[in-house]
Amino acid sequence: MYISLHDYEVSEENCGKLRLVSYYDTKKDRTFYFLTNIMDMKAIEICDIYQKRWTIELFFKKIKQNFPLTYFYGDNRNAIQIQIWCTLIACVLLTYIQKNLKKKWSFSNLVSIVQKHLFSYVKLVEFLENIENYAKVYMQIRKKNDFYQAELEFT
Repeated sequence: MYISLHDYEVSEENCGKLRLVSYYDTKKDRTFYFLTNIMDMKAIEICDIYQKRWTIELFFKKIKQNFPLTYFYGDNRNAIQIQIWCTLIACVLLTYIQKNLKKKWSFSNLVSIVQKHLFSYVKLVEFLENIENYAKVYMQIRKKNDFYQAELEFT
């Protein structure tokens, strides 16, 4: 189906022509509709493009929510690119870890835990799989000996 948008103040050749593409997804039992100005591609190709675009949009949403780049540490192009690349690498690594864990974690909780324990000396996957036992052991050590406070002897 083709749609023409007309404006009385614009000439006929400058009016927008759109194409309505529909796609029925059998897995989700749902019909998707796309409006496009691409006239020379097959409908299935347009649906594939929009599906890939949506995946990219979700990826950027995940980055914005979990790794907010509120300010940049450098003021030149190279420093900003390095910070963005580090953020992308961290996101991909944590996504990989999340998919390979036996215990299911939400991505935001996983990012929070890793940020809080970034400098803890633990095996990350083991820690995430068995976080309750790690917490119990940590509390037992704290009760036995407050190893953060040095003792002073008064004579």
